[in-house]
Parts: sequence; structure tokens; C-alpha cells
Amino acid sequence: MPFKHILQEIVSSDLGVCSAIIADWEGEAVDWLSSGKCDEDIKLFGAHLGILLNQLCRAATSGGCDEVKELSIRLGNADWFVFPVTSEYYLAVAATCSGQRAKICHVARRCLPKLLNEIV
Repeated sequence: MPFKHILQEIVSSDLGVCSAIIADWEGEAVDWLSSGKCDEDIKLFGAHLGILLNQLCRAATSGGCDEVKELSIRLGNADWFVFPVTSEYYLAVAATCSGQRAKICHVARRCLPKLLNEIV
């Protein structure tokens, strides 16, 4: 599955994105791309965000809520985003805190159908 060209759209968007990773629901990295600004432990980052997403999806389902569309975490020096692609794959994005959160989410959401087409 060639995901790099899709991940490139997110990482090269000039919005402060450092890395993007597509992983399976168990947290195993399928593909990733980094701008070089935050390469450290990119696979670990993706795996941990997948665990958070998985737990949130379970809580939403058991609470009778609609499906989770995205997860956003704001840190002191970074922003993290997670978007379910299917029930088995998700997209995780890391950005600098100076990034443009709404635009990053827009670009990532625009890439979700492309990722879905590559998966199925």
C-alpha cells in the first residue's frame, strides 16, 4: 500500500506538521513520513495514540455515543491529532505548537478518503 504520497500532502503543507503515520488498530506502523523536526520515536508516538483512540472509541460505543471522528491533544510544545480511517486503521499527525490546528485537521480529513482507497 503506497501511503507516502498521501502522507506527503500532510507533512509538506507548511502548517507546522512534523510527522504523519498510518497504523493498524494494534498500533503497528504501516507507513510514516517525517519532516525531520520530530523524528524521535515516531512509531511509538503512533502506537500510543492508537491506544488512546481505541479506548475512546470503546468508551463512546459503550456510552451510546456516535463514532469518534478525531482525537486532538494539545501539549505545551506540540499538537497531536488522530483520525480513524477504518475500524482497523488510523492516521496520527504531530505538529509544532505554532501549527495551524484547524487547517491541519482540514488537510488530514481531506486525505482520509485517499487513505481509505489505498486500504480497500
